[in-house]
Amino acid sequence: MKFTVLLFHDPGTDAYEAVVAALPNCVSYGSTMEEALAMAKEAAAIRLALMAEAGDEIAGATEAAAVAAIDIEAPVGVLTLAG
Repeated sequence: MKFTVLLFHDPGTDAYEAVVAALPNCVSYGSTMEEALAMAKEAAAIRLALMAEAGDEIAGATEAAAVAAIDIEAPVGVLTLAG
């Protein structure tokens, strides 16, 4: 099964957050992108095993997805973490 993983870089800690989009509460972290993806793979396997054990439907596999970033101007007074 293939799942889309969203990676977010935190410039404050220089760490990465990996979110397995189709699996509820399936998030992991790593100090590199590769580590975050490896941890996401492990977390997804555990989450899928728990879902199967509970009899939950697993319908989130994806073959491909498009992810885009948008740049917007923050309203005056809104604090931002990254420029």
